[in-house]
Amino acid sequence: MMTAKQQLRILFVLLLLPGAILAQESGDPEPETPVLVGPARLDLNIRAGDQNQRQTFTKPEAGANVTVDVAVTEGAMDRTGFDIVVTYDADQILFQAAEPVDLYEGAYLLPSLEPGRINIAGLLLDSDTDRASGSLAQITFIVLGDLPEASPISLNAALLGSALAIDSIGVGTETSIVRLGGDRPAIEQGNPDFNGDGSVGFTDFVIFAGGFGAAAGNQSYNPALDLDGSGNVGFSDFLIFAQAFGT
Repeated sequence: MMTAKQQLRILFVLLLLPGAILAQESGDPEPETPVLVGPARLDLNIRAGDQNQRQTFTKPEAGANVTVDVAVTEGAMDRTGFDIVVTYDADQILFQAAEPVDLYEGAYLLPSLEPGRINIAGLLLDSDTDRASGSLAQITFIVLGDLPEASPISLNAALLGSALAIDSIGVGTETSIVRLGGDRPAIEQGNPDFNGDGSVGFTDFVIFAGGFGAAAGNQSYNPALDLDGSGNVGFSDFLIFAQAFGT
């Protein structure tokens, strides 16, 4: 039997979050200068938190599963629930599943589906979040056919709630959209200058760390990080990178 606290939290999701997300979507018009980077983000690297992967490294084939991570970089401490709206091209991909992760692992999910749009509310029944940043949920889609060009998936709105307070989490135009397929710069195999700035430094290390452990066939596998061409990003690649670091 549910406790009174759990029942109150269920009511919080069912009654308060849907109205808040509707108000956010239909509220003030977009500012003249859109915010490029916001704390609420989408990411194609399924490690916890935002790893800054906004595009697949290869074009997903028909029937392939693609998982999108929904993350926040701030504002998540001591929260009970979340509500997010994600849109996509229903002619190209199909929603398959949603799972609470990281900050909201074990949470109760309440998804609401329309063609090309999914609204997901999540609720922790027995605890609150213990960190300010991390992942909220992961959403899996299946590719329906050949993607003629990059197919976008967008985070339109994000809310985080604690007790009876609900806060909107900012969504940036560059960090809230991921793309499946599409053109990417040519890969120079074996070059540890991943960001192309002419030196191998901390930014390159962050990029390398985000893809470490991935293997060919995994959506997080970046062939540019596979410095030894072995089909996975592992310890030998790290040794090659470490030797070049600082040059």
